Amino acid sequence: MKKGLTVLMVLMMTASAIAGDARFFNFELVAQMESEKPTTIKINIPVKAVSAFDQQIDRFLLETNATAEFNTFTEVWREIKNIGPHDYVEVNHGDDTVFVSTTETDVIVDITSREEGKIKITIPMDLVDYVAQIRNHDDFMEVVNNMEGRVLLRIEGDRVNGKLSIQ
Repeated sequence: MKKGLTVLMVLMMTASAIAGDARFFNFELVAQMESEKPTTIKINIPVKAVSAFDQQIDRFLLETNATAEFNTFTEVWREIKNIGPHDYVEVNHGDDTVFVSTTETDVIVDITSREEGKIKITIPMDLVDYVAQIRNHDDFMEVVNNMEGRVLLRIEGDRVNGKLSIQ
C-alpha cells in the first residue's frame, strides 16, 4: 500500500511538472532539540496534484459545510472580524499558557510550554475568510490562486520554525 501511494505521488508530481505547473504547496519545518542537530522537513507538492482528489474534496466539503458546527464557525468568524483586533482566549495551566488573539491582518496563537519553549503560530485573516467560504474543489482552487506567493501558516518558536506557502 505504501509503495502504491509513493508511486502515485511521484506520478502526479511528474505529470504536473510535464504540464508546466510551477505552483507548489511548500511546507518547511526546522526543529531544534537539545544537544541534537536540527531536523529539517521540506515537502513540496504540486498544486495540480490536488486535482486528483477533487471528488473526495467536494464530498468532504459538502459533508462539512452541511454541519451545524461549520455554520457556527462561520457565524463566530464573522463576529470576530467585526470586532477587529482583540484577545480571545487565555489558558494558563501551571507553567504552560496559550493565548489566541487577532490583529488587523492575522490570527495569532502564542504558546508557552515548559517542555517546548515559546511557539507563535500566525495565520492570515483573509485565509480564514476564504476557508469559511469554500464549498467545492473550484472554490478551493480559487483560494489557491488568491493565496499564491503568500505564507499560509507561519510557526516561530524557541525550538521549531516553519511555514506553509504556495509558490
